[in-house]
Amino acid sequence: MAEPSEKDVNNALNRERYREKWHDYNLRSRYLDELSTPVDVSKLPRLKRSRSDRYTSRTSGTSTSSSNTGMTGSSSTASRPRPTNAATHQGDGNDVPLHDGSEEIRCQYGHGEVEVLEAPEIYRQLLLETNSISPCDEHFTKFLLNRYNSENHSIEGSRYVMVTRRAMCFSGTWKWAFYCSCDPARSQVLHSASEHVQQSSQDLPGCLHIDCLAGILVRFDENVGITAHHQSQDHSYAHASGLEEDVQIPPNLNDVWPVCGNPRAAVIVTDQSFAVIDIVGNGLKCLTCRRGDCQHISKIKDILEQVTDLPVFLLEMSALLESTSLKRKAGAGSVASWKRIPFQLESIHLQDMVAKPVMQRGCTVNGNLHLIPTPGGMCACCHASWSNDIYLKGEYPVFTLQSIHRASVFFRKCSNEMCDSELQYDGLSDCLFNMTTYLIDHSVLRQYMYQFLYGSVWVQMQNDAGHSSFASQLHYNKFVWAWYGFLRLLDIDYHEQFICREQTCGAQPDIIICDATHLSLRKDLSLWKDNVPKATKEAKQSSSSVYRKSIFLVDTQTRKLLKKFARSSEAHPFPPNDFLMLIDGCKEHQGSLLPFLNELGSTGHATAPPATYKPLLQALSATSPVCGLLHPEAELLELLEKMAHGFSPRKDLNAMAILTNKCPIIADLIASEQVLPEVLFPVLCELLRLAVAPFEQSTSSQSPAAVQAERSTDHPPPDDFDGMCFWPHFPQQRLRPKYAMDGLKTTRTSCRKDSKNYGRMTPGVFAAFCPHGICYGFEIMNQFESPNVPFTLLLTRFETPPKMIVYDNACHLHAYCLNREPGMFKKTKFLIDRLHWPNHTACSVGYKLDGYSKYKAINSQVAEQMNSSLQRIKVQLSYMAQDNFLWHCRFFLWGKNMKKQSVH
Repeated sequence: MAEPSEKDVNNALNRERYREKWHDYNLRSRYLDELSTPVDVSKLPRLKRSRSDRYTSRTSGTSTSSSNTGMTGSSSTASRPRPTNAATHQGDGNDVPLHDGSEEIRCQYGHGEVEVLEAPEIYRQLLLETNSISPCDEHFTKFLLNRYNSENHSIEGSRYVMVTRRAMCFSGTWKWAFYCSCDPARSQVLHSASEHVQQSSQDLPGCLHIDCLAGILVRFDENVGITAHHQSQDHSYAHASGLEEDVQIPPNLNDVWPVCGNPRAAVIVTDQSFAVIDIVGNGLKCLTCRRGDCQHISKIKDILEQVTDLPVFLLEMSALLESTSLKRKAGAGSVASWKRIPFQLESIHLQDMVAKPVMQRGCTVNGNLHLIPTPGGMCACCHASWSNDIYLKGEYPVFTLQSIHRASVFFRKCSNEMCDSELQYDGLSDCLFNMTTYLIDHSVLRQYMYQFLYGSVWVQMQNDAGHSSFASQLHYNKFVWAWYGFLRLLDIDYHEQFICREQTCGAQPDIIICDATHLSLRKDLSLWKDNVPKATKEAKQSSSSVYRKSIFLVDTQTRKLLKKFARSSEAHPFPPNDFLMLIDGCKEHQGSLLPFLNELGSTGHATAPPATYKPLLQALSATSPVCGLLHPEAELLELLEKMAHGFSPRKDLNAMAILTNKCPIIADLIASEQVLPEVLFPVLCELLRLAVAPFEQSTSSQSPAAVQAERSTDHPPPDDFDGMCFWPHFPQQRLRPKYAMDGLKTTRTSCRKDSKNYGRMTPGVFAAFCPHGICYGFEIMNQFESPNVPFTLLLTRFETPPKMIVYDNACHLHAYCLNREPGMFKKTKFLIDRLHWPNHTACSVGYKLDGYSKYKAINSQVAEQMNSSLQRIKVQLSYMAQDNFLWHCRFFLWGKNMKKQSVH
C-alpha cells in the first residue's frame, strides 16, 4: 500500500479536529446561555404526575386554564418568561421552518410555578442534556437522534431517526435542506432532486426532529466554519474551511459510526438507510430490523472478527459483547424446587392444600407469609443434618391465578461448619413452585398441564381437589349448552369494535388489507350450499380483450426475450442473435421501444443494458397491465405527458414528490440519469396510452337501487349475522352480475395461487382489515380462494372501492377487476404485501408495496398475523354448527380488535 501523501494526512487531521470539536464543544451550555431564561433541564424527568396535572395544550397563541393548578394561562406565563426558540433565529440564510404540528406544553415544577414550553424546545434540551446526537459522516451531514416520547416527555433509548442535510440552491441562494427518516417519501424526493430547485426553502415542511437539530447545528457550523456550498461529484454536501478531499478508509469501516452516549451500540449508515446495532441480552440485536440475524448484524460481526485495527468505539463494543456473553440473567431460569411432583394428587394433604388460599398455606407473621424449608433429611455433600436455624433468602412475589402476594423465603445451612451447602425452600408441601426469585402456585401450572394434555381442565382441577364424581354430575354437553347461552347473553356491542377509531380509517377506510384463512367447518354441519347468494340472471357483457390490450408487450416470445435481456450482465451476456430477434419482435409488436434498443446497440450495450435501465426493462416485460405500473391519476398522467415532451422534473420538488409517491420506477431512473433520454419519450407516450386504455369504454357497475328489484325473496342476500358473514359496516349495496369473462379460462400461469381441496370442510374464512390491524368483518367462503372472493366483496358491499387494496394475490385481482368492472376500480391501487412479493417474479414492480416510500410504515402483515391467531381456535370451531361457528369467530375477532383499540 502506498504511503499517504501530505495532503491526505492534513485532511485526516482536519476531520479529526472537527470531530473533537463536536464532542468537546459544550453545545448544551452554549445553547442554553443564549436563551433569555434558561430552563433547568434536570427537572424535566421528574414529571411523573398524570397528563392533566402536567400540561395542557395551547393553540393559536392562547393559553388555557389548568383545573389542577388553579392558574390561568396569562398568570402562568407571566410567572416565568417563555424561552425563545433558537430555531427561529438561525440567520445566515439557513431558514428552517418550525414543525407545523408543534404543541406548547405546560410543565409544572411544583410550588405553583408553571413553565410554558414547546414540544420541540423540550426535545432539543433533552437531546443536549443526554448527549443523544451522533454525527454519522465526515462532513456532518448525517445525524442520528433518539426519538422523543410525547407521552412522558423523555428520550427513547432504543428508537432512532436519521436526519440528513443537503446543500441546495433556492433561487440563487445556497441553504441547507433537511430531511428525516421519519418521512421516507420526502427523504426520497430531496435525495433525488437537483441541487438547483425552483421552490423556496420556506416551502419545505419540517418535522420535530429537523426543528430541534437545525437550531443546534447553526451554532456549531458558525463555530467550526461549515457552510452550505455546491456539492462535489462524490456527493459530499458540505465543505468546512480547511476540509478537503477524503482519505481512503477501509471498506468495512467506512459506514460504521459510534452512537454518542451508548458504548454498547454502533450505527451502520448507507446512502439512504441506517441501522443501529446494540448489545441486548447475550448478543447483538438490530434495533432497526428488530432482529438478531439480519444483514446488519452480519456486517458488524464480520468487522469485529476480521478487522485487526478497530476504532476505539468498536473495541469497547467488542469487549462489552464478550463480557455479556458470559453472563446469564440471574434467577430467570433457575429452579430452586427439587422434590418430585406427583402427577395425580392422591394425597389428602396436597388436595386440601391446593384448594386453600396461598396466605393460609404457610406460616404468617404479622400478615406476612413466611416460607421455611422443613429440616428433614441430610446434606448430600457431607451427610450431616440441617441446622435448626433459618436464614432469610429474600422477599419474592407469589403468583396465583387471580392474585399476587409477597412472601419472605428462608433457607437452612448445613450443621457442619466446614460445609457450605444450603437447604432451599422446595414448596411441594405448600403446593408452591420455587423459581429462586419468584414462586408460582401449583394450581396455575397444573391447569396448563391439563390444558396441554386433555383440554378438559375443569374436570381435572376438580379431581385435584378430591371431587372425583364431578364428571358424572356435570356432563360435558351441559357445560357446552351453558357456554353457548352465556356467550349469546354477553352484553357486547360488536359493531363498536369492528371499526377503527383512527381518523384515516373510520367507517370507510381508504386502505384495506385482506386475506383468507384455513379456519373452516364441516359442510354437513353448515348451510354452505343454501346460503350461496344467487347472481343476477342476465350476463353482463364485458370485453374479454380489456386486460390483454393493456399489457406493454402482448407477444409472449418478445416479452420473454426482453425479460432475459433485462436480467443479463457482463458475466451472463445476452446472445447477439437474441438481440436481433428482440429488435424484430419489437418492430412487429411494440415499435415505441425500438429507438431505445437501437441506442443501446449503438453504444455497445447489446449484450447487457446499463444497470439504471434494468428495472424499467423488467417492468416492461411483465405480464401485468400497464395501469398497475402507472396508476391513471390525472396529476401523474399530466406530469408524465410533460416529461414525454422534454420537461425535466429534478428542479421541481413538487414534480419529484409526485413521481416518488406514485411512480417510483420513473423517479429512480430520473435520480440516476438526471434527465430522461429522448429515446425513451416514445416508450413513455405508449405507457400513458396503455394506462388509460382499459377505462376509455368501461361502464359503471349496477346502482343499488337497480339491483333491489333483482333480489330473490327465496334467497335473501346474506346481510344478517345468521347467514355466512359478518360485515357490520359494509351492508350489501348490490348483487354480483354474471360476466362474459366468468365462463372463460385464463391461460396465464405466472404467480398462480393454488388452493387445496378440503374435502368435507368449507374452503375457509375471508376477512378484511385496516392498516392498524382492526378487522372490519369476515365471511365463510363458498368457493376456494380466488380473485372472485375479494372482487365480490368489493363489488357488492362497497359503494365506492377503497383507494388501496393490499392482497397477496393483488396482481390477479387487478386483472380480474379490469376484465369485469374497470370503471369502478379506476381509482383503486392494487399492491402485494411484503411477505408474498418475493414469489411474484413475473409481476410488474408497480404492485410492490415497498417500492413506494410513503407506504413504508404500513403493516402489510396484519391479515397474516390475525390468521396466525385464528389457528388457536381452529380445532374447537371446526366441528361446530354454522351458527355457533359464526358466534365464536365474531367473539374472538371482537376480542382481538378490542385489544388493538386499547393500544392505539
